[in-house]
Amino acid sequence: PGTELKLQSPDESGAGILNSEIEILKSMDNLQHVAQVVGADRILPRGANASDVDRAAGVIAKKLRVVPLQRSKIILLEFQHANPEVAHRVLQEIIDAYLKKHDEIHRAMGISEVDLHRQRDELRTNYTVIVERLKALRDSAGVHSLEEAKKEKIKQESSIRADVGNAEADLAQGR
Repeated sequence: PGTELKLQSPDESGAGILNSEIEILKSMDNLQHVAQVVGADRILPRGANASDVDRAAGVIAKKLRVVPLQRSKIILLEFQHANPEVAHRVLQEIIDAYLKKHDEIHRAMGISEVDLHRQRDELRTNYTVIVERLKALRDSAGVHSLEEAKKEKIKQESSIRADVGNAEADLAQGR
């Protein structure tokens, strides 16, 4: 409280952030919670101890595939189970548990979603103001395209050089 948040990506691609989120998704406490909510008896094969939440969490961990998609902020989740309803429920509970854990972790760091939204909105507003200023400066300078401005500058330099060359020739002829 009282200090401005400054968010900074640890790397250009954001891979470190995605890897942290993947660790939250795959954490054993997360998977144990899922096994407990879905029911170990529905996850484990027949004949297994129907109340063994730890083993059910291990089965989820073994059959869960969590992959960040390249050049994206998307994480792919796959879970295989003989019963599609169980697979769907497990994935839904993993996502729900992840979202809760994600919020807990980030709130513990002092970052609230409201603050993030406020900062995002401020950055958008600042960006819009900067773009408008840049347009105004370009318009006042008569520049509509950087390439056109470069070409015009080269033309002006060539014309000045030609004028200087002609003036030097006239001077030499006059001497």
